[in-house]
Amino acid sequence: MHVTSKRWLSPHWERFVDAAATLGIGRNPDFNGAEQDGAGLLQTTTRAGRRWSAADAFLRPAAKRAGLSVRTGAVAHRIALEDGRAIGVDYARAGKLGQARAEREVILAAGAYGSPQLLMLSGVGPAHHLREHGIDVALEAPAVGEGLQEHPLAFINWRTASLPTLDDATHPKYAAQWLATRRGKPSSTIAEAGIHWRSDPSLPAPDFQILFAPVYFWEHGFRKTGAPAMTIGTAYIGPTSRGSVRLRSADPEDHPRILNNMLTADSEVEACLRAIDLVRELAGTAPLASRLGEELNPGSGIRDRGTLTAWLRATCEHEYHPTCTCRIGPEGEGVVDPELRVHGIESLRVADASVMPRVTSGNTHAPTVMIAERCADFVLGKGPAVKAAEAAAAPATA
Repeated sequence: MHVTSKRWLSPHWERFVDAAATLGIGRNPDFNGAEQDGAGLLQTTTRAGRRWSAADAFLRPAAKRAGLSVRTGAVAHRIALEDGRAIGVDYARAGKLGQARAEREVILAAGAYGSPQLLMLSGVGPAHHLREHGIDVALEAPAVGEGLQEHPLAFINWRTASLPTLDDATHPKYAAQWLATRRGKPSSTIAEAGIHWRSDPSLPAPDFQILFAPVYFWEHGFRKTGAPAMTIGTAYIGPTSRGSVRLRSADPEDHPRILNNMLTADSEVEACLRAIDLVRELAGTAPLASRLGEELNPGSGIRDRGTLTAWLRATCEHEYHPTCTCRIGPEGEGVVDPELRVHGIESLRVADASVMPRVTSGNTHAPTVMIAERCADFVLGKGPAVKAAEAAAAPATA
């Protein structure tokens, strides 16, 4: 993986960090170091002006290995099961049905939405729910699809007269610059700097990731202001609320029904309101204050707790960090064991963010790569159970 701080950056992020320092928030040059608390520039998995994905890092270098076949344009329909064992994957491609057979194991890595959906389509999940959709129950597994966790994210926006921002990043001149040099505004990752902050000083770790972006960002980027703006997002990275992923139908090409259930607990709402208070204080603190104009969202008229709570519930988004829907846990409570094997089904593992018992207090990409690395070890027989057996079988030494 390529981890870097290099990409297009506005000059405004430094003022964001300086304002945080004025409020007593320490500077942190490396959120992936010994301490997470503090304010600083965000590191990204980018290279040469582009996102550097897990496919770039791991799949493409292995593309010419003997025995590796990649089927693009294929839709997985279900895990093929035989006598309680995973024997392959049924899929459709170009209107034709096919099956990929497994000699040893099937590794399910379809993400926190896709993995529980495929398990349920294969007859592994809550029995009553499967029967509602006419699916034969291969294994009663109530935890499949349960426990979904996400990071709630609220955005506060201001107009600005201070350029540059990313509001004009789609202009053809910037596309041409990027195509020629792999530099410029299209190389930005939007969020430039961040603060990891504890809404309650007694907490053992930060429960908020506060993100600064030199652009108007609202409704997942779909809305525009028509004028330059800046955004600070409050991502709650310590949630307790849980939702679920359920089938919408037995059609594998139908999207699942996703219920995030964010901000169910009053304590979560109170934490988010404290974070919004901090962001507004940051916005009024030099040297950031001079760059910000009218508050667009929630707006100067929304100040009292009741109105602000209603605004938060109406506009809160998710941070694209779904987890926990096939979580590690004991049989009956979790879906997989500590070596990612699905309880009750032989030769089937899950390796993605769905196996997390709870959402991590930070971005989920690196932990998901770690889960995949560990799964590779388990498949190769390098897991703790193997090591324990080898140690027990080893002759005693004086």
